[in-house]
Amino acid sequence: MATVDAWARPGISGGNSGVFFVLNNPTSHEDKILQAKSDVADAVELHLTIMEGDVMKMTPQEFVEVPANSTVEFAPGGLHVMLIGLTEDIDVGDSFVVMLEFENHDPIQFEATVLEP
Repeated sequence: MATVDAWARPGISGGNSGVFFVLNNPTSHEDKILQAKSDVADAVELHLTIMEGDVMKMTPQEFVEVPANSTVEFAPGGLHVMLIGLTEDIDVGDSFVVMLEFENHDPIQFEATVLEP
């Protein structure tokens, strides 16, 4: 498994941000992302943005399904990695490491670059 086009929104220390990317699963085995980690936040969660009536809500996800031979997109308005309680400012041009842990696959690390949305 591998990620491409990883980026994050800018954020200030103590605030929140989101990480977005495309995860490629070229294998014939389905899997699940169980959690994400990063040193730039006190808490890191898998989230899904949904519309309930006229209100947009972010809901934590216990896991994210990764079908075999597929890609899963983490994008604004959908799935994303939520960084809660940033431990430092993350400014446009900065980059940091994110790790994804899976049910069956070894963990993967990737670098997310902070971009202006």
